[in-house]
Amino acid sequence: MQGVILEADEPERLYAFATYVATLVARGEAVSVFVTGRAVRAFSKTYSPPRDLPKGMDWRRILADAKDLGEVRVYICETVAKAYGLSEFWLADGVGSMFSFLENVNSVVVF
Repeated sequence: MQGVILEADEPERLYAFATYVATLVARGEAVSVFVTGRAVRAFSKTYSPPRDLPKGMDWRRILADAKDLGEVRVYICETVAKAYGLSEFWLADGVGSMFSFLENVNSVVVF
């Protein structure tokens, strides 16, 4: 399984991340995503994307479509979620640790 660690929350990085995951899925690969750092806020159910985001850069739609098409699992870093006081997340399969995430992937790319 391919691993992707997402720590950035800038719209351009989120778009690049979602496009990368969607491309892996289109190639038939399973993907496991670990969301940490500032990116945890972008997966919060209370997150609002920037209003000036270009229409074609809807990273949430790209990621949701990829998840519908193939095997994509999204895990939120429990430590960062706790630090931000967040407990409800969009599209997440669970909350866990980096250790558990790394046990289940073959390679990792960081965004």
